[in-house]
Amino acid sequence: MPGAVPLMFEREGGHRTLEDFRYDTQTDKVWDTVTLCDMSTKSFNLVMRHLTPPLVEASPLALLTETGRNLVVNGSTWFPGMPRLIEGYVVTKEGILFPDPGARTLNVYRAPPAFPEADAAEAGNLWVAHWRWMYPNEADFLFDYFAHIVQRPDEKSSVIVALISEQGIGKDIGLQALYRVLGPWNCAPITPDALVSEWTSYHQSVLISVDEMKVSERNARSSRVAMYEHLKAISGAQAEMILANWKYGANRYVRNISRIVVKANSIDALHIPSDDRRYFVVRSTHRKGDKGAEEPWYYRALADWTRGRDGLARVAAFLRARDLSRFDPRAEAPITSARQEVVERYDTEDDIVGEILDELDDPKSGRPGLITLLEMKEKARDIPNWMMLLEAEAKGGHFDDRMLRAGYRAFRKSEGWQVKKDGKKLGKVRVVYYRTEQPPSIEVAAAHVRRVLLAKAARDAEKNFSPVGPEL
Repeated sequence: MPGAVPLMFEREGGHRTLEDFRYDTQTDKVWDTVTLCDMSTKSFNLVMRHLTPPLVEASPLALLTETGRNLVVNGSTWFPGMPRLIEGYVVTKEGILFPDPGARTLNVYRAPPAFPEADAAEAGNLWVAHWRWMYPNEADFLFDYFAHIVQRPDEKSSVIVALISEQGIGKDIGLQALYRVLGPWNCAPITPDALVSEWTSYHQSVLISVDEMKVSERNARSSRVAMYEHLKAISGAQAEMILANWKYGANRYVRNISRIVVKANSIDALHIPSDDRRYFVVRSTHRKGDKGAEEPWYYRALADWTRGRDGLARVAAFLRARDLSRFDPRAEAPITSARQEVVERYDTEDDIVGEILDELDDPKSGRPGLITLLEMKEKARDIPNWMMLLEAEAKGGHFDDRMLRAGYRAFRKSEGWQVKKDGKKLGKVRVVYYRTEQPPSIEVAAAHVRRVLLAKAARDAEKNFSPVGPEL
């Protein structure tokens, strides 16, 4: 390796060496492994030439990529629990951490900040006392959940924590202290709008915190269902890696370990089916003003204590010392009364299946004796938001249960009933729902499917028909 060119530079009073940088063959950029920011190769060359002493005897990029220096990486990822340089692995374009001898991947995960040794006891810990005041019956599970993130940032938990309370009781103060212990760079406080957007950079975090979830009266059901589907997709994803899609910057696959906390002022903002056991829902009975005359002083003192280094050190010590031997991050969340209330509301207000069946109700004969999902979708198209809600129900894995609760049983044909007209396939239906005690015969079900598909084909043809003739 050539040694004629000086490889140590001064920047902002500190020494930086060429070994602080890595050329990324996947993005054609250069990583600063100290700041974990990337830059274009042109910018890297300019930066190197403006350091003291400047690199003028050779191209900085040529030096960086010179064989034998080992200053080249084959991509980047974010992976808690792995070293800065992951030797022998590369992240493929499909998001797989694939063994590749000789390859090297840069890990941009930053460890949490270091805190001085502190008392781990609960006594005198203002942060612990505040959580116990807000949620006295559920605080211990919350502490286990938070401690698991601190102690095992590389493990995923499928539990979603929902914190319900009126505004002004200090949820944000409690969570902000947790962000500082974990490292703000490892947390993603986002709005509900950001959650459902195409930009998913929040996957690069150990904790996703969704800000106050609110529901407009006009789109209440669709808002709840959309949020539920997005949260389910994040918490339920089993793949080791997940794509973090950045609005500005290169996308990358990252370790799929984000935990989720959502905040809301009312249970009306949540949508939880009865068979979804991931949600740990807690609701505080306290409200702004409960602290009386001392309230302004109380919250100011709590905020100052949790922002100070000594207070944060005690919060970190408490969470790092907490015994997690009985905490299973993959187990179902404990059932709370608040969760049951959300579920009961889902079973009544959010019964989109029942509402569509009511729309199909005949004044003389009542609800139809036979019905298909296709017919229900056709009716849902006429009413804003219903199609999205119905499709969410159908994809949720419990649609048969929904229909059974509405009084319908499923009659299946594995190969489906296929309908043709003039040699053209009109479609296929695999399930017919029936309201009678006995299932219909194959012939009756086939005839119903045929009527449904022929009617749909006729409607589609009418929509696509464009008369040819002179303009009127």
